[in-house]
Amino acid sequence: MTSKDLQQTFYRFFNQRYEMVLPNVYMGNSGNEMDLAALRKSGLLEEVEIKISKSDFIADFKKTNPRGQSKHELIQSGKLACNYFSFLIPEVLASSCDVPEYAGLYICKEWRGRLIVIERQKPKILHKRKIETEVKYQLARKMVFRWWSN
Repeated sequence: MTSKDLQQTFYRFFNQRYEMVLPNVYMGNSGNEMDLAALRKSGLLEEVEIKISKSDFIADFKKTNPRGQSKHELIQSGKLACNYFSFLIPEVLASSCDVPEYAGLYICKEWRGRLIVIERQKPKILHKRKIETEVKYQLARKMVFRWWSN
C-alpha cells in the first residue's frame, strides 16, 4: 500500500463530506505540508497525515517548522490552519500506533479485493477559525497549476 493508494482511497470514500480534498498541500508561512487537505463544506479544514510505516508515524512527532517549533505542539495549540488533524494509516499499523486524543484516525484496509477506509477515531476541534475565501482560491489554484504542469 503506497501513500498515493491511501490518498486515492480516502478521496473515493469521503469526497462527498468535503468541499475539496487536495493532495500534498503546502500552507505558506507555517512551513506545514499536508498529505491531504480536506476542506469541509462548513469552511473548516482537516489535515490528514498519511503514514505507511511505524517509523514514519513516530518521526511525525519530531517534525518542526523552519523556526524550530514542534509541529504537534502547534497543531494542539490551534496555531496552524487546520481545525482538525487526523492520521490515515494501513490496517497493519493500527495496533502499533498510539494516536493522540486530539487526532482522528482513518484506517485503510483491503476488503473483498479492494481498498476501503474507515474512520476509527474522530478528531477533536482545534480552533474555530474558518478558511478565508482567498485561501480557498489559492489552494484551488495550486491544484490547477499542478494538474496542468504534469
